[in-house]
Amino acid sequence: SAGGQEREATLVAVFRTRRAAATCEQLGALFSTDVLVHSTAAPQLRDAVWSNLARSSRRRLLYSVLAGICSIALFLLWNVPVGLVQGAVRLETIQSILDDLGLEGPVETLQNIAPRTRALIEGWVASLVVSLMQLLTLYSGLLTLLAHFFGYGSWTGIDRATLHLMFAFNFFLVLLASTIAGSLYGTIAGILQSGWCVLIGKLGQTIPAQSSFFLNYLLQEALLITPIIDLLHISPLFLLAIERPLRALCCRLFACAGCAGCAENLERWGQRLTYPYKYSRAMMVINIGVMYACIAPLVVFFILLWLVVIVPIWSYNLQYVWAPRQGAGFDSGGAFWPTVVRLQLLALGAAQVVLAGIMLINSRVDGFMLVMLLPVA
Repeated sequence: SAGGQEREATLVAVFRTRRAAATCEQLGALFSTDVLVHSTAAPQLRDAVWSNLARSSRRRLLYSVLAGICSIALFLLWNVPVGLVQGAVRLETIQSILDDLGLEGPVETLQNIAPRTRALIEGWVASLVVSLMQLLTLYSGLLTLLAHFFGYGSWTGIDRATLHLMFAFNFFLVLLASTIAGSLYGTIAGILQSGWCVLIGKLGQTIPAQSSFFLNYLLQEALLITPIIDLLHISPLFLLAIERPLRALCCRLFACAGCAGCAENLERWGQRLTYPYKYSRAMMVINIGVMYACIAPLVVFFILLWLVVIVPIWSYNLQYVWAPRQGAGFDSGGAFWPTVVRLQLLALGAAQVVLAGIMLINSRVDGFMLVMLLPVA
């Protein structure tokens, strides 16, 4: 102390090995001291994000808050354009537009469509709109950019944050919120007023009614999205078509010299998109199966169809087509797998809650108690 005032000092120790840092943190947890011990392993040089590490703590906090606000806004507003597009491509809307234009022939053709055919077309178009909007959101790199602004000091942290955002987008927005899209904001208001029981009851009512929608979604995944994305490789073909202007833009953004630096940055950025997308896409399909296995068992056959189609294609692509550069940057150094396992446990718990809500709505108290006790057991 100096002049009767206590001063606090911050000591930073850099350890040569991770084992020494872990030992220091364990000793700090075992023995109570007045010194706050916090140990963080430094990223490898190739894995470090120097732009984030160079920012001040206040700027990192500001960027992370803004990224969180943008993520919440995206999740809340994404269903609005999806609903508008789905409403615009409905047969009734198209028929009304053609009638206003005075095209009697097409109007008569639409009126003569059988009810089953009409329901099939509308279900296929509705799920196709969701698939395309989902593909556009995930493949645009927007979630990866948001994860970058959360301030992680390594590409591995950014990759895991991207995977978390993609999982939250697919599971909570596409799988759950799309079933209550018409009353999403009313449901949020009901939760704020009456608690989470309103949400459980709402999901228990709406999710079973959306089984045919997700059957169309799975069929499109197996027979339309997979051939376009994984067989024709539309994204690399598109990048090849705009290679020259994209490289010029990359040089300006990353301030790299020469085409070699641009190619390396493009490869790194492409890998930032590819692997979280593949993981989140597979989790989305499996989560549909987990959610609907007890509600609509027919969905299991569509999941098996998707697996039969996608497994040999991804196996071949991983060996001969994508051929990613190995090392710390490949698959986030193996950090994806434990993250995926934890997220799948969350999906299993949510499926249990939804099934319990369905049991409660149908006055099956015994089934409700059994379903709620299964996770504890």
